[in-house]
Amino acid sequence: MGLGFLLCCLRGSRKTMTTSSQDLAVSSSTRHHRSQPHSSQISSAEALPALTSSSSDPKQSHEPQGQEQEATEPPAEPINCPSSMRRFSFPELQEATDSFNEGRKRGSGGFGKVFEGQLNDGTKIAVKRRDPESEQGRKEFVTEIQLCSGLRHPNVLPLLGFCDQGNEMVLVYEYMGQGTLASRLYGSRRDDPCLGWEQRLKILIGAGRGLNYFHTCTERGIIHRDVKGPNILLDDNLVAKIADYGLSKVGPELDRTHVTTDAKGTRGYMDPEYCYNSKHVTPQSDVYAFGVVCLEALCARKAIDERLPWQEVGLAPLAERKLEEEGHLRGIADQRISDTIGPNSLNKFAKIVKRCLAEKRKNRPSMEHVIAQLTIALQLQTGRVFGDGDGDSSGSCSPPCPSDSNDERSDSSDERRANRPGLLWSVLPVLDAWSPS
Repeated sequence: MGLGFLLCCLRGSRKTMTTSSQDLAVSSSTRHHRSQPHSSQISSAEALPALTSSSSDPKQSHEPQGQEQEATEPPAEPINCPSSMRRFSFPELQEATDSFNEGRKRGSGGFGKVFEGQLNDGTKIAVKRRDPESEQGRKEFVTEIQLCSGLRHPNVLPLLGFCDQGNEMVLVYEYMGQGTLASRLYGSRRDDPCLGWEQRLKILIGAGRGLNYFHTCTERGIIHRDVKGPNILLDDNLVAKIADYGLSKVGPELDRTHVTTDAKGTRGYMDPEYCYNSKHVTPQSDVYAFGVVCLEALCARKAIDERLPWQEVGLAPLAERKLEEEGHLRGIADQRISDTIGPNSLNKFAKIVKRCLAEKRKNRPSMEHVIAQLTIALQLQTGRVFGDGDGDSSGSCSPPCPSDSNDERSDSSDERRANRPGLLWSVLPVLDAWSPS
């Protein structure tokens, strides 16, 4: 399955977002409390076709540096959004970014370039400005605004506001000081202090909570459809935020799934059933992509790395092969932290990742279950429980369970063992307000 799926993705999907030497970052100066979005806000975005702002080839603008587009044409349609959503004037954003100076550029994608800026009150912002040559246009712009306006969660990147003036379409986010998960693991910030295994697990748990919020925030939920390392941002305390809703859609109604006319997403993260079977997507499509993100965190490498031998280009097929042949993932773990990962923690991690990557959606867990299992992996790591149950003291992991039913029984056993009094302290309160070091 691994090689065939990789070839499918290489043929049928677009290139991922490219970034400059620094990645888009957003700060979490204010903790956002969970609230339910209004159904009218969510459904208003449902009918709009969505293209990701990070999954297609970035196009370079032909306008000279520092020269702005003329804002002369009236908007095609009004944008309905809550009063809390700020409407910026274009001159405000020009001032905040030094007229969109290339020195402030932090990334680029299918929608346009991302710039670091600062408002007059000192607030740092990330400004995503549409490129006039972008294939994405007003419908995608409105989709993101309407969807973001209804989302409130500590692990979901908030949209501060937007500019809709003439031809200009600009999205404004809070600035995140620690960049993206991808940049910290294998990108422009790889030389920053190395993220330890406990920190990586906490980041994954936070991102998982944000994604679970997408899936459960309304009766029908929301499918993100572009979950990946570059779309998980980190604040100054390394709290994860799910970002980039360009592909997001309201979830299935009753037993139906959302259907698209062509493959959208990022290669290396795409659900095999989505590739092969008429482009149907469900929340389990996000679960598959999140499984790949977990592998990114373990291995500190891209989901698709064409610089490697062809057998190792795709991270998910490589991990599946390692589990089948060797029964563990230690051989492909980031060498900077490999020796520090407890075998029981790694074994638990490998089991849940394997289930996320199941070829059939019906065999994949919910995000709530994934979060619970990653929490146990963190407990096992923090408690340094070696040679007790899942693993052995040699540093290798036991082979993955042969069936989902066995996985469930093993998961229950692990939960009982991890919660025994005196064996491990509970990390759940810590996960709400940690400060990784």
